[in-house]
Amino acid sequence: MTVYIVTFPFPKQIHKLLKKTKEDYIIACDDAVFFLFKEKIAFDFAIGDFDSLDQAFDLSSLKNVKILPSEKDVTDLEAAILYATELNPEKIIVLGGLGGSRIEHTYANINLLKTFDNLEIMNDESRLFIIKKGTHHVIHHGYVNLFSLEDSVVTLDGFKYRLNNYHLSHKEILGISNELNSINGSIEVISGKILVILSHYDNKKRLITP
Repeated sequence: MTVYIVTFPFPKQIHKLLKKTKEDYIIACDDAVFFLFKEKIAFDFAIGDFDSLDQAFDLSSLKNVKILPSEKDVTDLEAAILYATELNPEKIIVLGGLGGSRIEHTYANINLLKTFDNLEIMNDESRLFIIKKGTHHVIHHGYVNLFSLEDSVVTLDGFKYRLNNYHLSHKEILGISNELNSINGSIEVISGKILVILSHYDNKKRLITP
């Protein structure tokens, strides 16, 4: 089962990103309840403090909702992820949560990837996830960006810029703007932890799909 969490800023191509099966579960985070209603997308649960929700929206019409206090130690999104983990999903995919006027929220959301092993964040332009020790295969038409979260050793095969047992420091940005030179490539993490960001080419707006 995959749990999808929809949060602001909302993806414009939500219908293409959301690949829900009968077993999957959708959580509306805060004012995503109104967004999903407008998009005619049914959801299973809603959570948030709803302090930014249109006052005309009637929360009492929702069957499964958890209203959080406005003053709390976690963000609405973190609370949604914590709830999602209780469902024991194979994967949690956050749709949205990147960009917008408050960069601190984007930074905080990316940091959540470090806490939850089965978490991904995705919007119209990018897909973010963390990989650990092992060999990971990549199929992607666009930029493959690698950032070490701790001093790591990596080998890249099938990439335009290859690495062989390279010691990638958490201070380096060497891994930015790489791309595949074949149909697929592989990232071998020999040690450490890597943040992977798959993004579009600047002049070719192609949708990122899981």
